[in-house]
Amino acid sequence: MNTDCKTEEGITVGLIDAMMSIARVLRDRELHSEVVQEALQDIRDDDDMHWLMNMGDLDSCEEYIAYQRKQMEGIMSCVEKYKELLEKAQGKEGPTA
Repeated sequence: MNTDCKTEEGITVGLIDAMMSIARVLRDRELHSEVVQEALQDIRDDDDMHWLMNMGDLDSCEEYIAYQRKQMEGIMSCVEKYKELLEKAQGKEGPTA
């Protein structure tokens, strides 16, 4: 199937093709150095890469949004706990300037 590279769909297909081409080039590269391993770990840890590699497992965009919302709720929970601890510390020791 041919796509017009000037349309949104064609651009999307081109981007996907480019990622596959990059993967083919990387496959034959030396990947054992510490710096390269850190970069590869960044790819494994990246939310956008996680989404991309698991798109077929997602039933819909809503599922991805729910996943992101859950991640954000976890972060906000940590922020709230930190704020509580900070307020308690400032209450006992007075405000810090």
